[in-house]
This record gives sequence, structure tokens and C-alpha cells, in this order.
Amino acid sequence: MRIGILGNGFGAIFSAYRLRKAGHECFLFLDNKSLGGVLNSIPWEDYDIDLGAQSLEVRDKTSRDFYAEILGSLLLEKSEPKYGSISNGVITKGIEIANVSQESFARHSLQHKPLELKHSIKQEISLQQHVVNKFGVEALSYFQKQISRFTAAPMDELHQINMSQVGFLDRLFISSNEMMENYKSLSKFNDSRFGVTYDSKNSRFLGKNAYKRSQGYPSKGMKTFVYQVKKYFKKQKIQVFNDSLQAVSSKNNTITLSNKELKLDRILSFASFPRITELLTEEKVPEKNYKYRSGTLLLAFEVENIKEKFKWDYIHNFDLESRLFRASAINAQFSKNKTGLIISEIPLAINEVDFDKKNTIIDTWEKIKTTGNFSENVNLGRYTSFVAKDTAKFLTHEEYVHESKYNEKLAAQKVMQFPSWIRGRSATAEYIVNYLQEENL
Repeated sequence: MRIGILGNGFGAIFSAYRLRKAGHECFLFLDNKSLGGVLNSIPWEDYDIDLGAQSLEVRDKTSRDFYAEILGSLLLEKSEPKYGSISNGVITKGIEIANVSQESFARHSLQHKPLELKHSIKQEISLQQHVVNKFGVEALSYFQKQISRFTAAPMDELHQINMSQVGFLDRLFISSNEMMENYKSLSKFNDSRFGVTYDSKNSRFLGKNAYKRSQGYPSKGMKTFVYQVKKYFKKQKIQVFNDSLQAVSSKNNTITLSNKELKLDRILSFASFPRITELLTEEKVPEKNYKYRSGTLLLAFEVENIKEKFKWDYIHNFDLESRLFRASAINAQFSKNKTGLIISEIPLAINEVDFDKKNTIIDTWEKIKTTGNFSENVNLGRYTSFVAKDTAKFLTHEEYVHESKYNEKLAAQKVMQFPSWIRGRSATAEYIVNYLQEENL
């Protein structure tokens, strides 16, 4: 089959990789965007700063096989990565979720029983109702405060599918691994809402860490991954078009560029929903921008003797007095240099333009100092910042229903529009593999 793939990020790259291995003729349309998306690097001073992606997921076989084939010996792996989460000023090692042991609702959550909702994933319930169903009404205040860091949207206005945007809140850690293992073993419901650290002795609760407790990274940064993808695509004769798209026809399965039109058997789109509706020629669908979008402030701090001062590969922050969400030193951990970068992510709940950047930088630096082995007299050194807009979209009920129905209509015409609510490269890869199997592609 001749298959056209719209997009420039991981989903489009991974789809082209899988489809070519299955013997299909693949055409990748970047629509005037850079190949790789956030799987890329930009230069600053003596460094290459990785954008949204700070590491490569190698904790599941599908993803690891993909990165290994693309990068070969340039895929670096580190066993026993050091990651954790901050809650109430305490770092819990080996989890990417919140430790709520000191929160007033914790005891109630342990005893909470599931509500009788048949096929709840198909019901039009809100994100707020999802939290109440899963953790109890006592937990609602905590979740509202945490989610407000990422979106200004009221939780009762959002569809429950948005939990995928904040998946690190969909499981909680309370007390010890032994307690969590005990509660998780009681029911599927409990298993889905509680987590353990990677030091758990029960492998069936470890998720991806049960397959491989490792961290992946491309030698010399994410720019290496993009370079190797280009080489791989050229070798596999996957054609890449950089031009802006002019039109897409779901009726004729054609994609039109400024100087040519390509006839295809199938089309897979990872373009945004507003963009694909703009491109489709037969459909008179009004362009719909999302009501609630959010951005990210990326801060890069230069630190001397970084491996001694900041021993974490990455760490999540659930303390609300700081805007910091995540800090990573993965690039430095894979480097032989003594001086390196700590990359920090700060969510901008409403694509803020006029936020207090200076105070945010100072606040973030102080929070990082408390998590590392920094002496009090360590001063803020060189740093830089970037603002990325539209890094997450939170769908209202109306937007979710509209997009879902439209995607179903396109699927009947051999155009697959990738759902906007799936987040994370591992989840994306799993979705793509399942879709291609279902479609016998």
C-alpha cells in the first residue's frame, strides 16, 4: 500500500517506521515543520538543549526495539535510573506519582469504594466526576489544586479523557510499598489507583519497570536521534516532504502540495484537529480551536560539578508553593563533563504571556537547590529560558464529542486522525501498534 503520514513528531515517525517494516510504501508530510518535534535539540552557548523530551523510553520492548534500530550503538542506556517525586518537602525515590501520605484525604482514599458506573469510560462524565469515582470526594480539593497548575479550566467542564494529560495524578502512593501492594492486590479497582516505587518486591505491580529498569538517551543529545531518523528513512526509501500542505482529500485519498498531488491508499494524520479540518477539501467544517490550551516554560540552569550536586536523573514536584513541575539532569548524567545543565519544566496554565518570569526563575532555582546537594551559598549561574505554546490541550465535553465523531467519519473514508488526548510516547506507540494490527497494516 501507498500510505501518507501527516506529522513531524514521534507518532508520525514511529508510524512510518512500523509501516515500512510491514512492507508498505510510506510518504511523510512535515507540513513545513521540523522533523522530530520535541525530540530535538537547540544550541545555547556550549550546549545543545533538549526540548520537551529529556530521555528515551526503553522500559517497554516496543519502544526500546524502535530506538535501538534507529540509533544502534548511539543509544545509551543507564540501569537503575534515579527518579522520584517531591511531596510536602520530602522526596520519595522511585516513583513518578504523588506521595499523599500527609494529605488529609489519604485515609479516606484507601477505604473508598468504586461507584456503580457501567462502562464509565464511555459515559460523558467530567474529569471532576472521574476523580470522585476513583479516589472519593475528599480528594477533590487536592486534585483541583494540582490540575490548576496545568489548565485554567474548571474540572467539571472537562471530559474525563483529560486525565491522560495529567496521568501522573491517576495513581497515588500512600505509605509503604508493603501497604500499597496489599491494597493493590485486593481488587482491579485498587490496582488501577495506587502505585508502588520501583523497589517493590512484587514484579506484577511494577509496570514498565518489571521489563527493564533503565533510562535511554541518544549520544550527544536528541539532535542525534533526528539525524539518525533521517538516515534510516533515506535507507528505507521513506519519502519526506517538507513543504506546507495545500489540501487533503478524504474522498480521493490525495494530498496536495504546492507543486504536486499524491494519490494514496491510506492516510494517517498526526496533525492537530484544527489543522486537518482546515486541509480537508470536501468537508465544510468550521475550524475549531481548543478552548483550554496550555504551554510550558523551559528553564536550563548551568551547574558546576553537577553529578555531585544533583544526583537525580529527573524528579517530579507536587509541592504547590513552587511552579516547578519537573527537573531533569539526564543529559548531564550521560555526559563525561563536570559542568552540565538541569532542565526544568514549568507549566503555563493558560498560555501565559505576562507571567513573572524573573521570580519564577528564582523560585525554580531555589526549589532545585533543596532537592540537590547544594550548599546555601551556591549562586544562580548561567541560564536560559524558552516558552513553548500549546504543549497540552484540555478538551471540554463538546470538543471531545465533536472530535470523536469526526474522527470516526474520517476513519470510514480510510483517513486515521490520531486522537489529540493521547499523551506520552509510550502510550502513542502502543496505540499505533494496536491500530495497525486492527487494520491489518
